[in-house]
Amino acid sequence: MAFRSWDLYEYPLLPKTRKHAWSIKTSSQIEKPRFVVIALQTNRKHNAKLSMAEFFHCHVRDVRVFLNSSYYPYDGLNVSFSEDKFALLYDQYARFQQSYHGRRSIDVRVEIETDQEIPDQTTAYCLILNDCIFEYIPLSNIVKKIS
Repeated sequence: MAFRSWDLYEYPLLPKTRKHAWSIKTSSQIEKPRFVVIALQTNRKHNAKLSMAEFFHCHVRDVRVFLNSSYYPYDGLNVSFSEDKFALLYDQYARFQQSYHGRRSIDVRVEIETDQEIPDQTTAYCLILNDCIFEYIPLSNIVKKIS
């Protein structure tokens, strides 16, 4: 049976810089990342309910996801939120599955590049959706992970 799991990672306070590398995960598990979603949030109120309105683009120009030694996308995005040029981000999100499908992941790293310094009190989130396959043998009640 197929199963989709997720892992959420948080970088509580990004440094005030225009380029940042974040080592997210090192694992010996063989789950296949299907989607990687990156979000930035400035001035988070810990007691308030989380809403999409609280996330901020922070003038992101380029984002790269490294899976072992391969990175996605291969070319720079060169997006600009101030000029409403960010449709490519959605396109890359939709194509990630096709470009990575079938490879095994051990190290996950993200590089974020912005047009301006990342504001104070900015938190980064990385949501990784994985594909897993399990085998269930009803007579013995054994569940075993295949991939």
